[in-house]
Amino acid sequence: MLMKTVKGERIHIVFAGICNAGKSSLVNAIAGRTIAIVADHPGTTTDPVEKSMEFGELGPVVLVDTAGIDDVTTLGALRTERTKEALQKADIIVLVTPGYEAPCDYEERFVDEYSKKNKPLVIVKTFLDKPIHPLKESWLKMLAEHNAIDSSAPARQGSPLQIFSVSSANGQGIDDFKKGITSLASFIEKERTPLDDLVLPGYIIMLVTPIDSAAPKGRLILPETEVLRDALDKHCTVITVQPSQVHEAYTNLLKKPNLVITDSQAFSAVASMIPCDQRLTSFSILFARKKGELSWFLDGLRKLNMLYKLEKINMLALEACTHNRTHEDIATKKIPAMIQQKTGREVLVTPIRSLRDKPPGEPYDIAVICGSCMATRTAFKAQMEALRDANIPVINFGLALAWGSGLIPRALEPFPEYSILEESVTAFAGCSREVVR
Repeated sequence: MLMKTVKGERIHIVFAGICNAGKSSLVNAIAGRTIAIVADHPGTTTDPVEKSMEFGELGPVVLVDTAGIDDVTTLGALRTERTKEALQKADIIVLVTPGYEAPCDYEERFVDEYSKKNKPLVIVKTFLDKPIHPLKESWLKMLAEHNAIDSSAPARQGSPLQIFSVSSANGQGIDDFKKGITSLASFIEKERTPLDDLVLPGYIIMLVTPIDSAAPKGRLILPETEVLRDALDKHCTVITVQPSQVHEAYTNLLKKPNLVITDSQAFSAVASMIPCDQRLTSFSILFARKKGELSWFLDGLRKLNMLYKLEKINMLALEACTHNRTHEDIATKKIPAMIQQKTGREVLVTPIRSLRDKPPGEPYDIAVICGSCMATRTAFKAQMEALRDANIPVINFGLALAWGSGLIPRALEPFPEYSILEESVTAFAGCSREVVR
């Protein structure tokens, strides 16, 4: 199961706490092997350390060990920033606190902040083999009694606060902690599959997958692989072609496909070879919906239509993974060129992986974001919220290319939620209803 689940769909359990709270020892004890370096001096853990494993009813998870939240070393600010990023992406947050010490300001502020997040919070008191500090005992008792949340806030997906006591040295309490974490399965937001609510058994689906210089050697890219597998799991008939084969393959079909899914870069070419009433969308748009909600991109669509009013366009290009850029790079070459052609304005592109990498003080007019197939839904939502907080409208790669090809709202029509979005996107209509063949 672990090897069959991509990292972007595994539940991320992030362990945080002050330096020398026993985070790394706890992660090692849970994993049953040494995956994090353990030492008595502060600052041993620098960047987040990850370990994938099976975790009972939770299924495949990623355990994430982080630097101390009170790290005041030379690189402390950078380390704590990385810890905050890991916590943003967490599905479950585990605060590790040493039982033999009094609660500190860092821990109290941590509980105050993260108990209000819409995700499960667990507290683990470590060093069970040592006497507990009276103030730590009363603090934990107070948290348990008050459940550590404002009763009016929809915090932690409705999950109760759980507090455990463990000794990583002798394993005491580790099994109880594992059972407690497993019990949170029902509180984790489940990620939909690419074709959820779009197909039925027996549907015919045509997948258009270009094999160009940007394609990985000897395999399909992850979104194409996931969609293909999901279609087969849903008992659909799948026809896979390259763009140059679309017209011949489509013409030779005895039955019209229920859905055509294309690489976004081939939108225009594919649309020109099939009837305009054929349901059509892209892999990238499927993943925008899989990782988030299509409604999140409406402001970005509106902004695209207003860019021509600017003297120049400052654009952020966010990609969840790293790759070798080519002259055909979609984020830094094709989309900027398309926007420049449509608006007549110069487009200045800043490629980044997260807003942490954004040059300080630089204003941006729009951000384009990939399908985030390598990110979890939680991480994707955190990225979208950060862009919203920065007042930067955002558009998905596939939606941007559909807009540039005049295929909005057509590319959204296959989705059940289109009936809700229709009024908002009719201004972007670009597909005539003339049948091509």
